[in-house]
Amino acid sequence: MKTMVYFGSAFNPPHLGHMQCLQYLVGQPGVAKVLAGPSKAHAYGKDMAPFETRVALTRRLLELHGIDVEVSTIEADIEQPGSPVYTYDVLVALQKRYPTYTVAFGMGPDNARDFARFYRAEDIKSRFPLVVVPSMAPTRSTELRAAARSGNREELAYYTDPSLVDILIQLYR
Repeated sequence: MKTMVYFGSAFNPPHLGHMQCLQYLVGQPGVAKVLAGPSKAHAYGKDMAPFETRVALTRRLLELHGIDVEVSTIEADIEQPGSPVYTYDVLVALQKRYPTYTVAFGMGPDNARDFARFYRAEDIKSRFPLVVVPSMAPTRSTELRAAARSGNREELAYYTDPSLVDILIQLYR
């Protein structure tokens, strides 16, 4: 059976660290498809830019870097108003939507370190293969939002793409 890896993140904003993780997942043996999933209703209640904006920015950054990854909006499809969307529920929904694939959960080093905090972490581990991306260039969305608020164009261009700088400054100011 083919393997599809789901990489969920707030993508608030998407940045080169996300792109490196996704490129790593695309290059893994046996992986036929990779999905990037922006959070719709974050499990930890993060304050995020509008979902549709983060989806569009993620698609744009993937396109700019030529990374063959589909941006999934499944979290919007399964969201229950007023409730967070949990990774376990996303993976179950993906397995139903793509029955010819083995669904795996891809995560960066931050999520791997905190995985025990995930809702139904043991169920995820027992039901879905885990693919942990090794530590790469450290990029934090928190720092990018701060750079956007302060108008630090150089830092934003370094960690995202120069074509997104004005959008990010406008979005996070």
